[in-house]
Formats: sequence, structure tokens, C-alpha cells
Amino acid sequence: MNNVPRTARLRLSFSMIFFGVLNPIFCRGHNEHLHERITETAAYSSWPFTAYLYENLGWNNFPFLTSPTMVFYPPPSGATWSAFGYSPIEWLRKGAYWEDMTDNLGIRSSDHFYTVLPKPVKGLTDSGESRGILPTGITNSFVWASQRGFAGPVLGTIFGTINVGPNTETWQNARDYQLAAVTSASYSTRMANFAHMLFALGHVLHLNQDLSQPDHVRNDEHIHKNHKYIENYGRTNWLARQDTATTFPDDRDRLWANAANSWTAAGFNKLQDFWDRNLYTGNPTALDNDTVQYPGFGTMLGLAEFCNGNYLGEDALYAEYFKAGDKQYFPHPSLTNTTFPQLRASLASGAATTFLRDGSSKVRIFLQKIRAGINVQRHSVLTYLGTQFPRKSGPVARVAISINDSSILDEYHSRLIPKAIEYSDGILNYFVRGLLYVYADWDNSVGNGGRCRLTIRNYNSGQDFSGGTFTLYYDTSDGTRTPLRVLTEYPGALPPGGSFTATFAPPTGNVALYTLVYSGGTIGISGSQPLDPVDANIAVSSISFTLHWYNIVINDQPSYGLSVREHQDTHFSGADQYGSMNSGQSFASMPIDDTLTSFGDFQFYVSAPIAPNQQNTTLHFTLRTYFNSSDPPVATQDFSLMTYRAGVDPEVEERVRGLLIHEDNSLIVIY
Repeated sequence: MNNVPRTARLRLSFSMIFFGVLNPIFCRGHNEHLHERITETAAYSSWPFTAYLYENLGWNNFPFLTSPTMVFYPPPSGATWSAFGYSPIEWLRKGAYWEDMTDNLGIRSSDHFYTVLPKPVKGLTDSGESRGILPTGITNSFVWASQRGFAGPVLGTIFGTINVGPNTETWQNARDYQLAAVTSASYSTRMANFAHMLFALGHVLHLNQDLSQPDHVRNDEHIHKNHKYIENYGRTNWLARQDTATTFPDDRDRLWANAANSWTAAGFNKLQDFWDRNLYTGNPTALDNDTVQYPGFGTMLGLAEFCNGNYLGEDALYAEYFKAGDKQYFPHPSLTNTTFPQLRASLASGAATTFLRDGSSKVRIFLQKIRAGINVQRHSVLTYLGTQFPRKSGPVARVAISINDSSILDEYHSRLIPKAIEYSDGILNYFVRGLLYVYADWDNSVGNGGRCRLTIRNYNSGQDFSGGTFTLYYDTSDGTRTPLRVLTEYPGALPPGGSFTATFAPPTGNVALYTLVYSGGTIGISGSQPLDPVDANIAVSSISFTLHWYNIVINDQPSYGLSVREHQDTHFSGADQYGSMNSGQSFASMPIDDTLTSFGDFQFYVSAPIAPNQQNTTLHFTLRTYFNSSDPPVATQDFSLMTYRAGVDPEVEERVRGLLIHEDNSLIVIY
């Protein structure tokens, strides 16, 4: 027997018809296309993220706006993927788009709120516009963004139950897809998982971007079409602007989010810090400290803290309009930190011109925010009622103040959209923290013919690698990836800037590429505990590279030693690498002054030995050049050099081989 009273069921059904059919999207933060633009700009801004894409997809695809194309199936309900696939940046955009669009009624957006105060953090609890009807199972946006398989909101009606279901596009899901993207055997499977990783990451970025919409951090439900002031302005005005440099500014000059390790310098040690660092508990000091600029910015707030303490929602206005404990009471912003006291003495002090929807101008009375955090020139506006009773003791009625003014909404967007870009940039950098640096040389002291030696460095994570494994893979020319060996030399931990060495024998036959993968561990620990619980034991880092090396045999005098040099002109720099070897040994050198590339132009030089007994002698050499595979060599040649007499003859050095390796890591020229 149904225990819900008939009147309540009828009310619920009416609400569902009204809100589900006439107004299907419950509570978006920003318009979905605005999310796409924020996401694209953040990805374009992030050098570490670009470096990650290069290391795994090849520099030849830079800037990753059009290639490589990849696709995964099935798409979310309501979506249709192009059979040709999409570029990496486009997959991020699609993830940001579909976080709002996955379910027709928009119930998913109920989990897009992060009510930062009071603690503990809650999601949406305000149901003022839905007449008391909210889905059950609502959580805050960080939990929804971070935890694999978290159950979504549920809305029951007499027509049936609407269930969003578990979230499959979380941070932890993105890690799952990331690991499969670098370890799966087939190229198509790896690319499908790479696409899905980016798609899931786009969802996470969307949820953080919603924190730059004040309603979503101030528990302010906004489902009525004409009461979505912020969202509507973003869709109709901000997106329509052609000046991309100001509407969606790239973030490359914002060093806290983009410089190596800068998010750790800012005090950010875990994903939730980009939401909430627990520094702001209603105290204006935390808001003031947040304004300190790079590099002395260790007290920078999470985006939810920043937005909650500095901006107003559509209903969640100044603190004075609510009682402590009310759903929309927040200590800041407060009228005492605005120009409201001056307005009571003279309305003219706040008078300024604004423009109406029809383009005509009008003088209105604005409040400035002048303390407790950032200054906002046009923070709110007095309505007609507010201008009639400005001198009444106590604050004016709530309906006397609004943010529904084009100049206010424009200033909000001009400050909050760049902030959303900045934090999305930071999250992308955080996701790819632990970029690896690999240097290769040849260890002639072991085995028959020596082994390739890799030096693996924790290059720019700013945090320790703890636990997990390093596994070396190789690809054949058809893209098939095979594990070569687990690097047991890894000591189990790797501090920032720390390194270890491991050797291996390159396989024979068809070898096109090597990939080193770190997995199953944690990046970022304090003592023995993970700094980031949602990222514990699932961290992934990888780098792909090619190897080339030279083997020389002195046919006449195998006891002689040789000095060799390789001149490297890579994408970013030029350098000379030096070495010495005996007859029958090998020399290998990946670029050490260029931490991102193993392609470019490489020229190998050999210096003739000093003449024995001060007599010039012609020596005959056999040079074998190898590219990735230990057999067969890609080239074999004979050459000769005349020894020289120390202090008598000039030193003899001859270029004996040149290699040109393409940006897609293929060997294209031997000369």
C-alpha cells in the first residue's frame, strides 16, 4: 500500500509535469557551451597538460585541436559520435558539455552544488523554487566529481522513478581509462580509452567550473527560466562576444596554475583543494589573504570558498537578510563591507549608468563591495523599492536589492570566467602531475654487448611517488603494445627530482616505440598517508620515446679506445653528448637538455685514437646503427680513420652517421 498521501502524490506529479516538461533543466551553473569554451581555453593554457599529450600522442599532433582523432562507444544517452572520432581537446569539451546534458530532466545537476558553509559541506538543500520537491540522494559536487560509481539523485513520481544511476565519469574513472589508454595491447583500444579519459576529465572540470557560479556555492536553487540571471547572461551575452582575449583569456600568465609545481606552492595538495581548502570558515581574513598574488600566495582559497565569500546569488544575497542557520545565510558578503552605509546618506553616491535589454541607458543605484576579499565595482543594485526606503533603520527588504543588471552580470563574468579557466587549468596540471623524464645511455659493463640503461626521474610532480610499479612496454609498427619488463630496480619511492636507473636488453625484430608506465601507486604522501584520498593507489604517469644507438668495431686494433660525440638538434634545443667506448661496444644517448623529445637531427662523430709509438696508422671500422630494435641494425657501414700523433698532428674527428627522426617518432632519413 502506498503510504504517500494522495494530495502529496498529486502535488509531486504536478511539480514533475511543470518542472520536467515545461522547464526540464533544473539547475545548470553555466550554459553548456560556456563550459565548452572554458574547458578549451584551460586546456590550451596548460603547458604541463600539453606536454602530457605530446608524450603520449606525439608532438606532430600539437596543438591537439584537430588530431589525432579517436572515439569510444557507447556514447551517453542522447549523444551520437562521429565515426571519424574527435581530437583530444574536443573530447574534453564534450565531457564538459555532457555533464549537464546526459539526462533529459536535468536531475543530474542537483549534484552540481557545493554549499561551502556551514561545515560539513552539503549539496543542494534549497527547494524554494521547486515547491519543496527535490530528488533524494543528493550529494555535493566534489563527491559527485571524484568517487567512482557514486549513486546519482533519484526522483520518484506516480509515473515511476527517475534514477540518474551511478556516475561513470568521475576522477577515479578517468584514472581507470588513463591506465587502459597506456597499457592495452591494441592501438584502437588505447585510443578509445584515451578519448574516454578526456571525456571523464571534462565532466570533472565542468563540476569545478560550476563553483564560479555563485548560486552553486550559496545553496540557491534557480530553476525558473526568468530567474537564471547568471546563466542566461552567459548564454545570451558572454558567449556572443567576439573578443576572445577578454571573454575567455588564456591562462598562460597566471603562474599559480601553470608554472611547474606552482599549485603546490599555492598550498594545493589534493583535488578537493581546488574546491575547498577549509581556510574560509566565514572569516574575512581568509578572503583578504586570498588576494595575495604569486609567488607569496600560500593562502589561496578553493574556488567554492572564493566565490561564496565574494559574490551574491540570485536569492542568496547579503548576510543581513537571513538568520544564522537559514539555508541561505552566509557571513559574507555583508552589507557592512559595501557602500550601503554611504547610500543611506546619499543615493547619488551610488548612481551610475547601465544599459537595458533594448539598448537604452538608465541611471541606477549600485552597491560596491569594498572590503573582506576582492573589491567589486558593481556588486548589486537597488531596485525601485530599495531607492524608496534607503534610510529605513536596519537593512532594506530583500526584494530591494538584486544582481539582475547587465553591468553587474558583466562584471561578475569578467572576474569569474577567468577564475574558472584558472582553476580548470590547475586541475589539468594536477591530473598529469608526475611527468616523467627519461634519459638513455648504454651500459657496456654488463652482459654480452651491454644493455640499454634508463635513468628515470620524477621530473615536475612536486610530490613523492610512493608504491606502485614502473613497467616498460614496446610497440610494434601496427601499434600492438607488449610489456617488456617490470623495472624491479625501482626502490618503491621517488621524491621530487629523484631518479633511479634500470637496464634492459632491447628486443629484436619489429620495435617502433617504447612506453614507460607508472601505475598502482600514489603521487603525494605525508608520512605514510596519501595527501589525496581520492587519488590514492591509482596514480598513472607515462612517457613514450624512441631509442637509437651505435656499435663500433675496430677491425685492426680492437684494444684501442675511442672518443665519440653526438650532436643533437631537437625540437627545443641543440646539444652535444660525449662518450668513450672500446671496440665492440655501443654508445646511446637520448637528449638530456630537452626533456620532452627524442626526435630531431642527430649526427654521430668519431675521434681517431692517438697514434701508438708516434706513428700514423690507418684503422678500419665497422659501424652498426640501431633504432629501437637490437636486430637487425638499420644501417651498417665501414669507414677508416688515420691515427694522429699527440702534440704533433691535429686531432682527427669525422662525422660518420646522421639520423633524422620524425615528430611521430619514426626514423625517416639515414645519411
